[in-house]
Amino acid sequence: MNTETVQYIKEIRKLHPIQEAMILLGGISRTTFYSLAKTGRIQIVKIGSRSFVTQSSIEVFIEQLANVSDEQS
Repeated sequence: MNTETVQYIKEIRKLHPIQEAMILLGGISRTTFYSLAKTGRIQIVKIGSRSFVTQSSIEVFIEQLANVSDEQS
C-alpha cells in the first residue's frame, strides 16, 4: 500500500478492519495489535461479527507515542 493510498484511506474512513489498522500502525504484527487492544491502548468495535478500529483510536495511539518520544528526548 503506497503513501497516497494510506492517506486517502485515513481521510475517508472512520472505521478500519483489523488488517488495515495494523498497516496504518506501521505494519505491526497481529500479536502486537491484539496485545495493544487487550491493554486498552487501541479500541476494537464490533459490528455484527466483524471487528474494526476507529480512526480516532489510531490517531490517539499515535499521538501518545509521539508524546512519549518527546518526553524521552
